[in-house]
Amino acid sequence: MKKLPTFAVAAIFVGTVLFLRFVVGGNEDTWICQNNQWIKHGNPSSPIPTSGCGTVAEKRDMVIMRGNPKIAENFIKDSPTYKDDGSDLVFVSSQKTSCDDCFTFVFTFRSREAGFGDRSDKIVAQVITPHEIVVEMQNGQVTKAIIDSKYDELNQKFLSQ
Repeated sequence: MKKLPTFAVAAIFVGTVLFLRFVVGGNEDTWICQNNQWIKHGNPSSPIPTSGCGTVAEKRDMVIMRGNPKIAENFIKDSPTYKDDGSDLVFVSSQKTSCDDCFTFVFTFRSREAGFGDRSDKIVAQVITPHEIVVEMQNGQVTKAIIDSKYDELNQKFLSQ
């Protein structure tokens, strides 16, 4: 039996590697849908796709994440009801609402004193008070902030009964 020359063995090896890489391995220069986002893989010649990544529910969740709960959180931390004696701020949920770039965020927190708003010049009960605040945002701006369904934190007044 004749031995194959070294060059022939090397050529077969290189050919096998190239076959596996390009035929079996697929396109390395493409866009891959990962965590509901298009990720560049290699150097694709086509522009980033505008649709088709993730399920409808996954896409909805990505839209919700664009409504930044950190903006709402910072608003709450700077608000009079929370600022002086609030603690334990917890993000509960978020929801995309009907208008473009509109979101609702729900948080809970506790105050060391009863009441709402700036209570620094008032005599208030020293009692741990749980609160729920619903913050509505549009275009990254807080448009409404209601605590316990009765106090308008944005305008610092009780809601009409």
